[in-house]
Amino acid sequence: MQLSEIKTLIQRIESLLESLQQRKSDTTYFYENYDDGSSVTWRFANAPSPQKILDEVQTTAVWLWSLKDYLKERLKAINKNSNEVESYVNSCHHLPILADIANRAKHGNLIKSRSGKFAEIEECIMSMNSCILKAVNDQDANVDLLIDNPESISYEIPIHDQNGNYLCDALILLEKSFDEWKDFIKQQPHIRAVL
Repeated sequence: MQLSEIKTLIQRIESLLESLQQRKSDTTYFYENYDDGSSVTWRFANAPSPQKILDEVQTTAVWLWSLKDYLKERLKAINKNSNEVESYVNSCHHLPILADIANRAKHGNLIKSRSGKFAEIEECIMSMNSCILKAVNDQDANVDLLIDNPESISYEIPIHDQNGNYLCDALILLEKSFDEWKDFIKQQPHIRAVL
Protein backbone atom coordinates (compact mmCIF):
# COMPACT_ATOMS: atom_id res chain seq x y z
CA MET A 1 0.00 0.00 0.00
CA GLN A 2 1.47 3.30 -1.12
CA LEU A 3 0.99 6.62 0.66
CA SER A 4 -0.50 7.99 -2.56
CA GLU A 5 -3.32 5.41 -2.36
CA ILE A 6 -4.16 6.46 1.19
CA LYS A 7 -4.02 10.13 0.18
CA THR A 8 -6.41 9.44 -2.72
CA LEU A 9 -8.86 7.73 -0.35
CA ILE A 10 -8.64 10.62 2.12
CA GLN A 11 -9.39 13.06 -0.71
CA ARG A 12 -12.40 10.94 -1.72
CA ILE A 13 -13.68 10.97 1.86
CA GLU A 14 -13.19 14.74 2.12
CA SER A 15 -15.09 15.20 -1.13
CA LEU A 16 -17.97 13.00 0.07
CA LEU A 17 -18.15 14.84 3.39
CA GLU A 18 -18.14 18.19 1.58
CA SER A 19 -20.90 17.00 -0.74
CA LEU A 20 -23.06 16.13 2.27
CA GLN A 21 -22.60 19.67 3.60
CA GLN A 22 -23.39 21.37 0.30
CA ARG A 23 -26.97 20.80 -0.76
CA LYS A 24 -26.83 20.33 -4.50
CA SER A 25 -29.83 21.32 -6.58
CA ASP A 26 -32.10 18.35 -6.88
CA THR A 27 -35.79 17.63 -6.96
CA THR A 28 -37.60 15.61 -4.33
CA TYR A 29 -41.06 14.05 -4.77
CA PHE A 30 -43.42 12.95 -2.03
CA TYR A 31 -46.71 11.22 -2.77
CA GLU A 32 -49.74 11.17 -0.50
CA ASN A 33 -52.63 8.78 -1.13
CA TYR A 34 -55.90 9.18 0.71
CA ASP A 35 -58.67 6.77 1.67
CA ASP A 36 -61.07 8.37 -0.81
CA GLY A 37 -58.75 7.43 -3.69
CA SER A 38 -57.39 10.93 -4.21
CA SER A 39 -53.71 11.74 -4.10
CA VAL A 40 -51.33 14.70 -3.98
CA THR A 41 -47.87 14.94 -5.45
CA TRP A 42 -45.48 17.28 -3.65
CA ARG A 43 -42.47 18.39 -5.67
CA PHE A 44 -39.67 20.23 -3.89
CA ALA A 45 -37.28 21.81 -6.39
CA ASN A 46 -33.75 22.48 -5.08
CA ALA A 47 -34.07 19.96 -2.27
CA PRO A 48 -32.09 16.71 -2.16
CA SER A 49 -34.31 13.83 -1.13
CA PRO A 50 -33.85 12.16 2.25
CA GLN A 51 -33.10 8.90 0.39
CA LYS A 52 -30.31 10.57 -1.59
CA ILE A 53 -28.80 12.00 1.61
CA LEU A 54 -29.09 8.60 3.28
CA ASP A 55 -27.39 6.91 0.31
CA GLU A 56 -24.55 9.44 0.45
CA VAL A 57 -24.16 8.91 4.21
CA GLN A 58 -23.92 5.15 3.79
CA THR A 59 -21.46 5.47 0.89
CA THR A 60 -19.31 7.83 2.93
CA ALA A 61 -19.43 5.47 5.92
CA VAL A 62 -18.22 2.55 3.79
CA TRP A 63 -15.30 4.54 2.34
CA LEU A 64 -14.43 6.02 5.73
CA TRP A 65 -14.39 2.59 7.34
CA SER A 66 -12.28 1.17 4.50
CA LEU A 67 -9.52 3.53 5.60
CA LYS A 68 -8.84 0.95 8.34
CA ASP A 69 -7.75 -1.63 5.78
CA TYR A 70 -5.63 0.90 3.89
CA LEU A 71 -3.82 1.89 7.09
CA LYS A 72 -3.26 -1.73 8.13
CA GLU A 73 -1.85 -2.57 4.70
CA ARG A 74 0.47 0.45 4.82
CA LEU A 75 1.79 -0.53 8.24
CA LYS A 76 2.40 -4.09 7.01
CA ALA A 77 4.20 -2.76 3.92
CA ILE A 78 6.68 -0.84 6.08
CA ASN A 79 7.09 -3.75 8.55
CA LYS A 80 5.14 -2.09 11.36
CA ASN A 81 2.51 -3.66 13.60
CA SER A 82 -0.82 -3.43 11.77
CA ASN A 83 -2.66 -4.48 14.94
CA GLU A 84 -2.09 -0.91 16.16
CA VAL A 85 -4.99 0.08 13.90
CA GLU A 86 -7.36 -2.43 15.50
CA SER A 87 -6.28 -1.42 19.02
CA TYR A 88 -6.78 2.22 18.17
CA VAL A 89 -10.27 1.62 16.74
CA ASN A 90 -11.24 -0.28 19.89
CA SER A 91 -10.13 2.70 22.02
CA CYS A 92 -12.27 5.17 20.06
CA HIS A 93 -15.85 6.22 20.66
CA HIS A 94 -17.06 6.87 17.09
CA LEU A 95 -15.10 4.43 14.89
CA PRO A 96 -16.73 1.25 16.29
CA ILE A 97 -20.19 2.75 15.61
CA LEU A 98 -19.01 3.73 12.12
CA ALA A 99 -17.93 0.10 11.61
CA ASP A 100 -21.47 -1.09 12.40
CA ILE A 101 -23.03 1.42 9.99
CA ALA A 102 -20.57 0.66 7.17
CA ASN A 103 -20.77 -3.11 7.59
CA ARG A 104 -24.57 -3.03 7.70
CA ALA A 105 -24.58 -0.89 4.52
CA LYS A 106 -22.23 -3.36 2.77
CA HIS A 107 -23.73 -6.62 3.98
CA GLY A 108 -27.37 -5.74 4.72
CA ASN A 109 -27.24 -7.21 8.22
CA LEU A 110 -24.88 -7.47 11.16
CA ILE A 111 -23.99 -10.80 12.70
CA LYS A 112 -21.23 -9.24 14.82
CA SER A 113 -21.10 -5.69 16.09
CA ARG A 114 -17.80 -3.84 16.41
CA SER A 115 -19.38 -1.40 18.86
CA GLY A 116 -21.35 -4.09 20.70
CA LYS A 117 -24.43 -1.94 20.06
CA PHE A 118 -25.47 -3.16 16.60
CA ALA A 119 -25.78 0.49 15.55
CA GLU A 120 -28.31 1.16 12.81
CA ILE A 121 -29.69 4.01 10.71
CA GLU A 122 -33.42 3.64 10.17
CA GLU A 123 -34.42 6.91 8.50
CA CYS A 124 -33.45 10.33 7.26
CA ILE A 125 -35.71 13.17 8.38
CA MET A 126 -35.91 16.28 6.20
CA SER A 127 -36.96 19.55 7.90
CA MET A 128 -37.68 22.97 6.47
CA ASN A 129 -39.78 25.99 7.28
CA SER A 130 -42.06 28.02 5.05
CA CYS A 131 -39.77 31.05 4.96
CA ILE A 132 -37.42 29.25 2.60
CA LEU A 133 -40.04 28.75 -0.08
CA LYS A 134 -39.56 30.84 -3.18
CA ALA A 135 -42.77 29.94 -4.96
CA VAL A 136 -45.80 27.76 -4.39
CA ASN A 137 -47.82 26.53 -7.33
CA ASP A 138 -50.85 24.38 -6.63
CA GLN A 139 -52.37 22.75 -9.73
CA ASP A 140 -54.63 19.71 -9.94
CA ALA A 141 -53.49 17.94 -6.79
CA ASN A 142 -49.85 18.73 -7.53
CA VAL A 143 -47.95 21.09 -5.26
CA ASP A 144 -44.72 22.58 -6.57
CA LEU A 145 -42.41 24.20 -4.05
CA LEU A 146 -39.19 25.94 -5.05
CA ILE A 147 -36.70 26.02 -2.20
CA ASP A 148 -34.92 29.36 -2.22
CA ASN A 149 -31.87 28.18 -0.28
CA PRO A 150 -31.26 24.39 -0.29
CA GLU A 151 -28.67 24.74 2.48
CA SER A 152 -31.38 25.92 4.87
CA ILE A 153 -32.97 22.46 4.75
CA SER A 154 -31.86 20.28 7.61
CA TYR A 155 -31.53 16.52 7.69
CA GLU A 156 -31.48 14.36 10.77
CA ILE A 157 -30.20 10.82 10.48
CA PRO A 158 -30.48 9.25 13.91
CA ILE A 159 -28.43 6.20 14.78
CA HIS A 160 -29.89 3.83 17.35
CA ASP A 161 -28.61 0.74 19.10
CA GLN A 162 -30.33 -2.66 19.02
CA ASN A 163 -32.62 -1.55 21.87
CA GLY A 164 -33.75 1.61 20.08
CA ASN A 165 -31.60 3.94 22.20
CA TYR A 166 -30.34 7.03 20.39
CA LEU A 167 -26.55 7.02 19.90
CA CYS A 168 -25.85 10.03 17.67
CA ASP A 169 -26.62 11.64 14.33
CA ALA A 170 -24.99 10.01 11.29
CA LEU A 171 -23.69 13.30 9.86
CA ILE A 172 -21.91 14.03 13.14
CA LEU A 173 -20.67 10.44 13.33
CA LEU A 174 -18.97 10.78 9.93
CA GLU A 175 -17.17 13.99 10.92
CA LYS A 176 -16.10 12.66 14.34
CA SER A 177 -14.94 9.34 12.85
CA PHE A 178 -12.85 11.17 10.26
CA ASP A 179 -11.34 13.25 13.08
CA GLU A 180 -10.46 10.04 14.95
CA TRP A 181 -8.75 8.63 11.85
CA LYS A 182 -6.80 11.86 11.37
CA ASP A 183 -5.65 11.70 15.01
CA PHE A 184 -4.36 8.17 14.42
CA ILE A 185 -2.58 9.17 11.20
CA LYS A 186 -0.90 12.13 12.93
CA GLN A 187 0.58 9.68 15.45
CA GLN A 188 2.17 7.63 12.65
CA PRO A 189 5.47 9.16 11.49
CA HIS A 190 5.50 7.00 8.35
CA ILE A 191 1.93 7.86 7.33
CA ARG A 192 1.19 11.40 8.55
CA ALA A 193 2.41 12.94 5.26
CA VAL A 194 -0.97 12.03 3.70
CA LEU A 195 -2.73 14.77 5.71
